[in-house]
Amino acid sequence: MGTMGWGMDEHGHFAQPLMRGVNADLNMTLAMAALFMVLWLFWSIKAIGAGGFLGHIFNVKGHGSGSLAFFW
Repeated sequence: MGTMGWGMDEHGHFAQPLMRGVNADLNMTLAMAALFMVLWLFWSIKAIGAGGFLGHIFNVKGHGSGSLAFFW
């Protein structure tokens, strides 16, 4: 749902907005993403520890077998 209100200006926007969707503004979307990222980091480190977390993110998995092993 878009912005709701009264009157229109020359650009087709409401002159007196009444209600806007929560995610119509980038600030709310960014705040929700930042909050979830912090919570994800906390939950991940709590579940598998700092070493397990870093190993999961940065360990190289599947060192190329077969014909791709030549390039590794």
